[in-house]
Amino acid sequence: MVILMQSYVTKLEGLVNSPYGVKVMNFLLALSCRGNSSAFEYVSANRWAVSAQHMQQIITIRRPEPFIHLSRANIMELMEGHIEMIRSKSNDDLRRVAFTVGVDATVVVKNVQVAGAHRVVVGLAAPNHFLPIDINMKSEEWKKYRKGCAEGKEGELAAEIKVCVLSFQNTPKGMCPYLAIAGNPQTLNEANDFGNTVV
Repeated sequence: MVILMQSYVTKLEGLVNSPYGVKVMNFLLALSCRGNSSAFEYVSANRWAVSAQHMQQIITIRRPEPFIHLSRANIMELMEGHIEMIRSKSNDDLRRVAFTVGVDATVVVKNVQVAGAHRVVVGLAAPNHFLPIDINMKSEEWKKYRKGCAEGKEGELAAEIKVCVLSFQNTPKGMCPYLAIAGNPQTLNEANDFGNTVV
């Protein structure tokens, strides 16, 4: 409450676009992610905090790259970061970290969706699983394009997604032992070299 009051007092002093402290922003992010929009709007209105729309923009900017579209360098960075976190939380910078790799497919609903944060259409089988959207499309062109994607004109709809998951041994307390590092939308029981490529 004290942190929220500090941001409120800053606004009263006339600094309309003053930067928020880390704790204020973390609190507002947590509140907005809980799914209770009325609670967020109540706090936002009574403490002159950021609007729900601005918070949505912040969340979108902070969202990481989807795991179905990661490069080898992104995957390595993700793994190294997770290993570094395990070492940090166990207070041992030289700790050996053991993990196993599991690759399996799970069925998904055959449908296309728009990933607005990345301006792409998802839901098709690879290699068309991350189709960019032309922002200059007119409304009618967009509707026709989206309908074409849903009907399979841009590629076959994905029936399942093959996922590569790392399972870490002896993780510190409070840390998840699993990390999904890559995914490949595909047709049902499709034979491909996704496992070999990731490993």
